Amino acid sequence: MKKLKVLMLLFFTVAIAIFISSSMAPQAVNPNLTTIWTPRPTNPVFALPGQQITVEVKSSVSIPTTGWTAQLENDLRSWNATVNSVATGMIHHGTESGYIFTITIPSNIPPELFKLVLTDTVNGGSISSPRSVKVETSFEESFYILHISDEHVAPGPATYPDGRNSSGTSSAQMKQWVEPVINTINPRFVMYTGDNCHQYYSSSSWRGMTEAKANQQAYIDSMSNYKVATVCTAGNHEIGWSDYVQIEDWKQEYEKIMGQRAFSFRMGQFYVNVSEWTTRDYFNWSVSDWNQHWNDPTVTYRLIATHYYDGESGWTTISKSDKPANLLIAGHNHTTSTISSSPYKAFTIQSAQGYNTTAFYNFVRSGNTWTCPQINSRVNNVDYFTLFSGAYGTNLKVTTSFANANNGTATTNTCTINNQINQRFYHGRVRFLMARGNYTVTGGTILAQYDYGSNGTAVVVLVDILPTTTTTVSISPAQGPPPSQDLYGNRIVNHSFEADGSWAANPTGWSTSGSTPSADFAESVSNAHSGSFILSHWNSNAYQVYTYQTINNIPNGIYTLKAWVKRGSGHNQCYMNAKDYGGAELKVNVPVTGVWTQISIPNIRVTNGQCTIGFYSDGNGGNWFSVDDVEFYLENLVLNPSFEDDGAVVQSPFGWSTSGATPAADSTEANAARTGNYKLSHWRSTAYEVYTYQTKTNLPNGTYTLKAWVKSGGGQNACYMNAKDYGGAELRVNLPVTGQFTQITIPNINVTNGQCTFGFYSNANPGNWINVDDVEFYKNP
Repeated sequence: MKKLKVLMLLFFTVAIAIFISSSMAPQAVNPNLTTIWTPRPTNPVFALPGQQITVEVKSSVSIPTTGWTAQLENDLRSWNATVNSVATGMIHHGTESGYIFTITIPSNIPPELFKLVLTDTVNGGSISSPRSVKVETSFEESFYILHISDEHVAPGPATYPDGRNSSGTSSAQMKQWVEPVINTINPRFVMYTGDNCHQYYSSSSWRGMTEAKANQQAYIDSMSNYKVATVCTAGNHEIGWSDYVQIEDWKQEYEKIMGQRAFSFRMGQFYVNVSEWTTRDYFNWSVSDWNQHWNDPTVTYRLIATHYYDGESGWTTISKSDKPANLLIAGHNHTTSTISSSPYKAFTIQSAQGYNTTAFYNFVRSGNTWTCPQINSRVNNVDYFTLFSGAYGTNLKVTTSFANANNGTATTNTCTINNQINQRFYHGRVRFLMARGNYTVTGGTILAQYDYGSNGTAVVVLVDILPTTTTTVSISPAQGPPPSQDLYGNRIVNHSFEADGSWAANPTGWSTSGSTPSADFAESVSNAHSGSFILSHWNSNAYQVYTYQTINNIPNGIYTLKAWVKRGSGHNQCYMNAKDYGGAELKVNVPVTGVWTQISIPNIRVTNGQCTIGFYSDGNGGNWFSVDDVEFYLENLVLNPSFEDDGAVVQSPFGWSTSGATPAADSTEANAARTGNYKLSHWRSTAYEVYTYQTKTNLPNGTYTLKAWVKSGGGQNACYMNAKDYGGAELRVNLPVTGQFTQITIPNINVTNGQCTFGFYSNANPGNWINVDDVEFYKNP
C-alpha cells in the first residue's frame, strides 16, 4: 500500500508538471491574450529613420523571445523593421510583467504615421497597434501642435449643426468631419487634454460598462483616418474620481482601449509629459519621470499636458517651482484663458464641442534653444480657431482640391489648398497618388517618394500654407531616362562615374552624407579600372563620408553587389554596404591594396522592393579610397529559395505562403537537404492538402523559367509544381517518384500582366511526402 501511495504521488506530481509546462509553452499569438501595450494610437512613439524604439507587449500567456518580425504599415504598403531583441521584463511603469521588444525603424521609411505589426514566425499569429509610430525627418527643427480639449464625445450622431449631439456633449462624427483639415495642416501631433469622452455624469451616474466601452472605442475609431499623431490624456468625465461608481473596474477597461493614462515621450531635446489630474495612480511615476528629465542636460524644452492645472500645490501637480515646466496646457474649464503665469505659463482652451475649437502652439528652434511665441501672446483666429464654421461639417477652414483624380492613375496633378485661418502652417502636407514613375513638384518640397501596389507611386510633399490665402502645388514626371526593364541587368546609375564627364563633387546618380560630404568626388585618373573617371574619398583633414544610392522599384529576390576598389592604409573604417532591403545591414571591408580588387556582397535578399548600397570612409587626414565599376544585379527572383533563411525548423518558411485544407502539412526540415541545412517538406500522418507558394509582382513582361530540385515517396492523389496567374493558363509539372533530388522545370512562362504565382501542391494520403530545395524563377534572356 505504501508503495502504491508513492507511485500515485509520483504520478500526480508528473501530471501537474506536464500541465504547468504545457500551459506555459509558447503558443500561436492570439490578440485577445497578447496585445501591444505601448505604443498606442493615443500614446504613440516618435522616431527617426534608423532609430531604435522600445515596444511593451502585455500577454496572459507565454510567448517566445525569438522568431519575431516587425512591419510598419500605412494605408498603401508596409516596410520591414528590424527586431533587435525580445525579453521578459516589467512594463506599465513597472507595475506588471510583460515583454520588451527593441525594434529599429527602417532608414528608408517616409515621414508618416504607421501601424506597428509584430508577427510570431515560430508559432504563427500577429498583434498590431494602429497609428502608433510617427516617423519624422528631424527632431531639431521647428514644429507646431494643435491642442483640443473637452470634446465630451457621447454615443450617437451629431444633432446640432456645430457637431454636438446634446447641449452638453459632442459626437464622434464631428471628429471625422475635421479629419481632412487636420491632415492638411499636419501638426507634429494633436494633444487632447481630457474629457475627450463623456462617460461619467457624477459619482453615481454614468453610462454603464457596456456603453462606456463602446463609446470609448468609437472615439478611437473616429480618428482611424487621421494621418497625424494623436496624444490623449484623461479627464474627470471619462476616468472619474476615486469615489465614482465602478471606477476601479472602468479604469482597467479604459486602459485596455486607450493604453497608458500617464506617460511621457522624447523628440530629441524636446520632452513631453502627459499626466493625470483626477487620480494619483501614476503620480509617483510621473514625478520620478519629470525629475529625471528635468535633471537631464540633453532636454532643452519641457511641455506638460494635463486635464487641468490647480496650482503648484495641486494634488496631482508634478512640476514645482524648483523644477518648472516651459509650458503647461490643459482644458477642463471650457474657456480660453491663462490659468497661471508663475512658476510657469499654464493655458486652457475652451471646449471643442462647438465647431471643434482648436489652439495652435508653435515651437521655434534656434540654435540649441526652443521658444514658443504663444506664451507671450494668444490671438483669436490666429492661435485659436474653429476647424469648420458651416452646419454639420460644412465650410471646413482648410480644404484641398485636385485637378485630376488623386488615385494612382494620373501622371500630372495640381492640388489647391484654401486656408481660411489667419495662421501659417509651414509644415502642411499633401500626398499625391500617381501612376508608377519618378516625379518632381513645384510649390512644395518632396519629403518622400515610394512605390505601392503594382502600378502606383506615392509622393509626400511639404507645403508652406500661408494665412488666409490659396496655395497650389503641382506634380509632373521628372526628367531623365525611364527605369531599366532589364530584370537582370546592372541597376546602378552611373556605375563607372563617367556620366558627368569631368570632376564632380556630387557624381550623377549618387548621394552623399556624413560629417564631411566634400570628401567624396568623381575625378579623372589615368589608371581607372575602366573609362577615365573613378569615385574617390579623400580629405587633408580627418573625415567621414558615405556615398550611396537607394535603388527603388525592384523585384524582390536575391541580389549581388560588386565593386572594384583600392585604398591606402590608416582608415578607422572603410567598407561597402547594403541596407534597407528588408534585412540586417551587410558590410564588407575594403582591403588595403594598391591594385584594383573586386569585392562583393552576395545573397542580398530584397523583400521590400528596394535597397541602399554605398561606400563609407572614416578616415584620417590624407587617407584615400577609390571605387569603380559598381554592379548590383538580380540573381534569382525566389525569396528563401533553399529554405535556409529562418535558420530553424519552421511551419511557415520565410518568403513563402501556405494555403489548402491542411496548411500545417508543410514545414522545413533539417536533414538531408540538397544544399545547406534545410529543405521544404510536405508530410502528415493523416490525409492532407497543402499548397506552398510565392506570388511575384512588378515583373517586366516576358518569358520566365521555374526550376526546383525535388523528390517524392509517391502515392499522392495529386502532386505537382505549378505556375499560374501570369496572364495565361496554369502550367504544371508532376513531381517524379524518386528518392534522389531531381530537377524539374517549367520553361517559357509568358508573363503578360506583370505577375506570377508559383508553388508546390500536394493532395495526399496519410504518410505521403515530398521534399523541395533550391528553387529558381528567372527571366529568360
